[in-house]
Amino acid sequence: EEKNDTNETANNATIEETKPESKWVHYTDDEIMAIRDKSGLSPQLKAIKNSELSKPERFQYLHQYRENNVRRYYAKYGKKSGLKPGVMWPSKAKFEFIKQFEATFYPSLEKLWADAKAEKEAAEKEIRQREAEIAANLKKLPQLKKEFFAKLESKRLEAEAERTKKEKLIQDIREYLGYDVDPGDIRFQEALLKKEEEDKLKAKAEKKISKQAKLLAKIAEMTAEEKPADSETKQNASQNKKE
Repeated sequence: EEKNDTNETANNATIEETKPESKWVHYTDDEIMAIRDKSGLSPQLKAIKNSELSKPERFQYLHQYRENNVRRYYAKYGKKSGLKPGVMWPSKAKFEFIKQFEATFYPSLEKLWADAKAEKEAAEKEIRQREAEIAANLKKLPQLKKEFFAKLESKRLEAEAERTKKEKLIQDIREYLGYDVDPGDIRFQEALLKKEEEDKLKAKAEKKISKQAKLLAKIAEMTAEEKPADSETKQNASQNKKE
């Protein structure tokens, strides 16, 4: 039995010595995982996919050195980024510019308070003025209502007078023609134009007569004033002769 065990051990050792060596023996686990990875994704994209923080990488392009990008890079990786914390703070020149800019375009807290107070007071004053104006108008309301209804009544009377005038004109034209005619008839329109011309001539003649009457009345008045003056002159002349 001991001889058989010895023979089996020798046979196993011979088999192991003749077994070919694996080609992966000289690769590390990371290298093997890299070879097995066929996704083609960059380390950053793999980190995003796996919800992990990717490893810091050196900047390769000029636009990556912009201030905002450098600050985001430091905020993401901290000390691992290899950058100094000072990149998160503006330079002296830029800090002075920021202070001057804020002093020029952004008012101080005291000024903001003063402006807010002035704006509030102006709004309250406007409200008080508006309330006073409303109160004054309410006092005038009865008179305004009276005037409004008076104007309304005046317009109604004017419309009524116009309607009556139109009806009278239609009746006058019908009497002028001597028979009933529709206002839309051309004969009515012709008669209307003719009557308007006659009315104008009549009004012109009446105006002329009135003007002449006024002139005659004025002449008569002037003559009546001259007669007493003539009588006084004659009396004075007769007295002078007697003397």
